[in-house]
Amino acid sequence: TLHAVINARQAVALGDAAGVPFGQALYRLGLAQALFDHGDRREAFACLAQARHIGLRLRSMNIEFGCHFTLALFALDRGKDRLAINLLRKTLHIAKQSGYVNRPLWTPEIMHRLFSVALENSIEVEYVQYLIRKRGLAPNGAARCLENWPWDTRVSVLGRFAVTTHDQPLPSSGKQQRKPLDLLKLLVASGERGLPVEQAVEALCPEMAGTQAYKSYAMALHRLRKLIGEDNVLSRDGRVHLNPRTCWVDAWAFEALLAKGVQSPAGAAPYPIERAAHLYVGPFLNDEAGESWAVAFRERLHRKYLEAILAHGRELEARQDFEAALLCYRRGLDQDDLMEALYQRILHCCRVLGQRAEGIAAYER
Repeated sequence: TLHAVINARQAVALGDAAGVPFGQALYRLGLAQALFDHGDRREAFACLAQARHIGLRLRSMNIEFGCHFTLALFALDRGKDRLAINLLRKTLHIAKQSGYVNRPLWTPEIMHRLFSVALENSIEVEYVQYLIRKRGLAPNGAARCLENWPWDTRVSVLGRFAVTTHDQPLPSSGKQQRKPLDLLKLLVASGERGLPVEQAVEALCPEMAGTQAYKSYAMALHRLRKLIGEDNVLSRDGRVHLNPRTCWVDAWAFEALLAKGVQSPAGAAPYPIERAAHLYVGPFLNDEAGESWAVAFRERLHRKYLEAILAHGRELEARQDFEAALLCYRRGLDQDDLMEALYQRILHCCRVLGQRAEGIAAYER
């Protein structure tokens, strides 16, 4: 980063010597970002203020956009998420109105970060999706949870089974599609790493043996690739799996959100558990698949959901937000109305809130 600061200072000096105001402002934006990354935050903000002053004098929307963009990035780095979201809203509105597709300093890392925050907070979604496609950005770890990232294929398996490819729904019925879609469900339950081909053959064709079973699996794999795209189903090193860079799966996003923990981020985004609960609208494949691999995956997701609901409710109780905790526990009952621990916490919240009638009703239930 020191090398970047030195180069940026030289660029500013050359811009000043040339006396071109637009270049003076633009190079100061670059210097501000290099200084901030190096830890010289006071000077970084001073450079940013100089750039904005020049931009206002020029009445340059381009420079105004660059200043908001840089400030949004600084706010994220400082943990000021609410401020970053407001700045990002202004930034992307300017960019959309001006038709910007690229900027100096728009590195893939920066774009991933800001575009993920924008999609998570529903900021200029269609425009951001267009930029992601235009720049060919593949989703990184944080983006894997975002359903509105421009995925090639989206697969929903929680409470229902639905597939869209390039935003078009895929019919889920028909004799020719049964085996390929069974393979798709198996690959979802196997996670991002998938499973060895031998296990896939055995799970998909338990009634067959030897060459016949492998031929049936190979045909299912071929048809699945025809349905959702060649690049969305990968088979290499003896394993078969969905491509996590092009496919979004609600069950995978659900588990990834729960892995973040139940605590709220510092900004305006919802709790990860709240986002996860929004995804968990029912059990895996709505209890319709009875194969051992489906049952095991279904029970794992269900257990994780209930554990997270209890943990989130406990956190809300610790913050003395008993009404929110009560709503959280009731949400858990929507998925499992026989879990005693949920009733115990509901009774406790009702007692604290003085809701005697509701407490009695919960006890009777």
